[in-house]
Amino acid sequence: MEQADHRKLGFWPDRARATRWSAWTLVSVGLLGLGLQRVLGPLPGWLLALALIFVAGFLSVLVALRSGGSPRRAGVVLVFSTAGLIVTMALGHGGLDAPFLTLLALLPLGAGFLLGGRAGWVTAGSICFLMLALVLLHTLTDLVLPLALERQLASSARAAWLSATALLTALVIWLYDERGARASHQLWVHATRDHLTGLANRRHFEELLAVECRRAARDGGPLSIVLLDIDRFKAFNDTYGHPHGDRCLVAVAYGVGTCVRRAGDLLARFGGEELIAVFPGTNENQAAGIAESMRLAVREMEIPHRGSPAGVVTISLGVASARGAGQLDPDGLVQRVDEALYRAKEGGRDRVESASPARSTG
Repeated sequence: MEQADHRKLGFWPDRARATRWSAWTLVSVGLLGLGLQRVLGPLPGWLLALALIFVAGFLSVLVALRSGGSPRRAGVVLVFSTAGLIVTMALGHGGLDAPFLTLLALLPLGAGFLLGGRAGWVTAGSICFLMLALVLLHTLTDLVLPLALERQLASSARAAWLSATALLTALVIWLYDERGARASHQLWVHATRDHLTGLANRRHFEELLAVECRRAARDGGPLSIVLLDIDRFKAFNDTYGHPHGDRCLVAVAYGVGTCVRRAGDLLARFGGEELIAVFPGTNENQAAGIAESMRLAVREMEIPHRGSPAGVVTISLGVASARGAGQLDPDGLVQRVDEALYRAKEGGRDRVESASPARSTG
């Protein structure tokens, strides 16, 4: 069966643009901070920090709008922008002894707000625990240690605080990215799958068929499709009811799917009780053999059908194949396989009919 490629709907639709705007945000915040200090002279640290954080937030929203992503992406940029400006200010105002390092608690907390739910609470709880541990450590050093050793230990504690907040921030951002990847995969599944049978839907089939036609035209190999229809399905629904009809369709899809084994093949719901399969690199004789195995697989399931002369559910199948750029037209290939299926129905049902009339089974 054809494998899901949810990367096509990646969480970052334009990584290059987002990276450029993120770098521009960091550089702009840094230059603005240096400019304010040079023009206005030394400013209170807290005032400069608030100003730069505000600017970083504004630029982060701009990043989200310009890069075509969700506003949550702006939160990721804001976290890293805030980290850069806090560390820069700390290095310019006392290094690891600078009080600005206490602001690093904003980073994982901000990242936690991006996640929300349980992850956000875990992040906030971890930060509160670290803060309480730091306060307790300072209290103990004030009571039992001489002043020189107390300062040395306080500096080590701030270094540990810096490392812990950086690790927590990285962890939360990683979790957020993983959640985004899962959401993208779920979106891909909903956009390409039939909710009843779990097979690919018609839209995904048409997209894949166009891709495979171009590939076969380029490589010069064959491409085959098989279209099948459940015989007298309306009579089945009338006899047993639509819920049983849905279950019958799911069972047939499962039985037919056992014959679609290769990674590059695709089985999809074409519409109603019709299923369609794509077989790249398969000629018409090979595809007709696979179609016959599909017919036998459904017959061997022996699903009761009082409205059928066979007494069980059967299927009719059409096969069409093409090779060469002149024949590999998706619409033309579908039309040919539909005509083959029509001949299978007209020929008595429960049979395989090829677009080339020399071969038929049943």
